[in-house]
Amino acid sequence: MAQAVEQKDPAAFLAHVSDEYLDDGGRDRTAIRRMMLYHFLRNENISVYVTKTGIEVDGDRATVRINAGVTGSATWIPERGQHYRIVSGWREENGKWRVLTASWEPTLFGE
Repeated sequence: MAQAVEQKDPAAFLAHVSDEYLDDGGRDRTAIRRMMLYHFLRNENISVYVTKTGIEVDGDRATVRINAGVTGSATWIPERGQHYRIVSGWREENGKWRVLTASWEPTLFGE
């Protein structure tokens, strides 16, 4: 998914998102796509750096916790950046794992 964001490929990203996606902010799959397109248009270059990963699997459900830094720019030098703590809920659907819900909060880098 990080690679899909860096390549500005919403279809590749959304291939991992459930049709039933809904997060705490009320965003569904369509809203996530729109949010991605906004950032893709705003930033010529986007980089994602995953610094921590934790996965807990319980049957056909999983919780994934990551810390990720995201930078964006119009040139090769980052102009904007933020580090996030992301918690996502996944479900196995027809043999593939897809994100069902997610929450994220800005953090200090490496927190």
